[in-house]
Amino acid sequence: MCLGGLFAQAATNDGKPEESPAPRPAQAPWSLSIDLTFADKDFGRPLRVFGPVFQQNVNFEYRFGGLGTIGINSWADLDLTDTNGHAGRYSELDTSAYWRHDLAPLGSLELGYIRFDYPEERSSSWIHEAYARIKAKFLLKPSFAAHRDVGPYEGWYLKAEVSHRFPLEDVLGSVVKDWSFELGGNASWGDGRTIRRFFLRSDNRTEASFIGASETGALHVPLFRSGGRSVTLSPYFTVLERVPSTAPPRTSWLLGVGLNLGF
Repeated sequence: MCLGGLFAQAATNDGKPEESPAPRPAQAPWSLSIDLTFADKDFGRPLRVFGPVFQQNVNFEYRFGGLGTIGINSWADLDLTDTNGHAGRYSELDTSAYWRHDLAPLGSLELGYIRFDYPEERSSSWIHEAYARIKAKFLLKPSFAAHRDVGPYEGWYLKAEVSHRFPLEDVLGSVVKDWSFELGGNASWGDGRTIRRFFLRSDNRTEASFIGASETGALHVPLFRSGGRSVTLSPYFTVLERVPSTAPPRTSWLLGVGLNLGF
C-alpha cells in the first residue's frame, strides 16, 4: 500500500512502493515505521483517484523470537483534488493485521487480514480479505501472494513481485553514501468477483477477470540515521498497465515522493 522495500508489506494499493520498518538494535523486539507520501494520482485495487493525493502508512511490528512476528498496519488515502468530489476527505482507509514467520535461510511466510473502507462510497463502503504471502531472500527477492475476498464480495486476487536495490555509492562514490536506487515489478490477476461493485456490467453481472502489471523505480536518500532511528526521502515513479477483459489495455504513469520515519 513503504518506500524502502518495494512491495514488502501486504499491498493495499498498486502503484506505490512500501517501506519495511527500519532496523533496530538487537535487544529491541519491536519496530515502528511511518510513511508520508504525496503522489500525483492513485491507482489502487480497484479505486482510482485522478489527481494529487496524500497517503499515510503506519506499521508496527513485535517479534516473538521463534514464534514469528505480529504486525498491524494502517494506510489512508486523502484526496487533494475534487475530481471525485472528495477534496480534503479520505477516499480509502485500510487496516490490516498479520503474522510472519522466518523460513531461514530461504525467506518468510506471512498470513494476514485486511479491511478496506471507502468512506465516500454510499453503497458497499467496505470489503475485507484474508491473504497468504511467501517471500524469498535470494536474487530479486521474489514473492507470491494469494488474496481471498471474504465479504461482501467473494473472489481471488493473485500477485507475484520482484525487486532489487542498487547501492549508488559503488558507482558515484562516497558523496552518495548509503543512497540506493530500487527497481521492482509485479504482475497480478483477479477474478471479476473481487471488484464487482467497481466494474459492474450493465446486465448486473460481474466483469470477467483482469490482469495488471507495474514497474516502479525509487531513489532512497537517507537524511538521518542513529540508534535504530532513521529518516529517508524517496522520490519514485510507477508505470501501471491494467487489462480488464471488457476494455482495451490502460497504461498510466504515477509520480510521487515519500518520507519514511523509522523507530
